[in-house]
Amino acid sequence: MTLRDGIKHPLSAPVRSGLETLESLGLLAESSMRDEIRLLDDYADVLISAHAPATAPDGSRLNIAATDNDFREMSIGIITKFIDEACRYPNVKQVNVHFAPRQWIDETQTAGQEGDYDHLIDGVRRIAAHADRQDIEVVMENGILHWKDVDESVEPETRDRTTRNRYFGSAPEQWIEVCEDVDRDNVGLCLDSSHACTYAQTFPDSQREERVLAFLKRPELIRHVH
Repeated sequence: MTLRDGIKHPLSAPVRSGLETLESLGLLAESSMRDEIRLLDDYADVLISAHAPATAPDGSRLNIAATDNDFREMSIGIITKFIDEACRYPNVKQVNVHFAPRQWIDETQTAGQEGDYDHLIDGVRRIAAHADRQDIEVVMENGILHWKDVDESVEPETRDRTTRNRYFGSAPEQWIEVCEDVDRDNVGLCLDSSHACTYAQTFPDSQREERVLAFLKRPELIRHVH
């Protein structure tokens, strides 16, 4: 499998797999949000997708939906700069972006703790406009639900999540709704099946399959899968 094959949905693996492994399996490559995008020259020929960062240099969680205007602008700026850096690789045509936090409660998060839906839509549109000028597609990855410090003796569907870190786009309906509301040709969805499972586990066993399958209600919007 090579870029020259013209495969519609190429398979890729993280760059940390190494060139030897990628070549032996016929795979292309995707950078993770922990990779330093500027240091991937060795992968220039096989890198087709790049994962935007989710944290700022100080370790705080980026939030393009933040009600804190300065923090929101900083977050958008980091992602658009990442897109500029990813464009130096000729085969990268897609950048994966995590959904913004709706609420981020952490002692290291001194700003940008709260998110707003309208700010989220505006932030994605601005990132998309920047990406479109460079022929880059943006795919929004469904958010994970964090289970840290949750008492295992409590049934998942009864656990109080109001005081825990939460992302927009964890539920399939909102994940799809955001893409529809953004309404830009170069914005699609990235389905992360493991993140979908963390969401489904907040429901009784009998409902979990239906909740996972709800992520497939608009398959034409899904342009990347983890």
